[in-house]
Amino acid sequence: MHGLKNPCEEARVRELLSRTRKAYARRGALPQKKSALTKDLLLALLDTCDDSLRGKRDRALLLFAWSSGGRRRSEVACADMKMLKRVPPDGYIYELTVSKTNQSGADRPENFKPVAGIAAAALDQ
Repeated sequence: MHGLKNPCEEARVRELLSRTRKAYARRGALPQKKSALTKDLLLALLDTCDDSLRGKRDRALLLFAWSSGGRRRSEVACADMKMLKRVPPDGYIYELTVSKTNQSGADRPENFKPVAGIAAAALDQ
C-alpha cells in the first residue's frame, strides 16, 4: 500500500531461504504432500449433505471440485458462476482462468474443465 519493495525479493533474503530449504533437505526433512481425497471419503462427505439449501450447496461444491479434475481449495473458493457454461445435453464446462500451474492466466486448452453426471445435476439443484 505504501509502495515499498517486497523484502522477500532481496538477494540476501532469497539466499537465506534457499540455504534453509537445502539444510532441511540434507536432514531429510522434506515437505510432506497431502493425500488426495479418495472416492470413499468423498461419498462419506456427500452422505453428510442433506436436502436443505446449505446441504445442496455443499454437495454441489464437493462434486464440482471432484468432477472437474480435483480442484485445489483455493480454486474452488475463487470459482465464479460466470465461468461456468452449460453444454448440452446435461453438462457444464468450467473455465479455470488462473491456477497454480497457470498463474499468468494464459489461454490454454487445459483451462476448460468438464463438469458432468451427478456433479452437473448437483449444480442444477
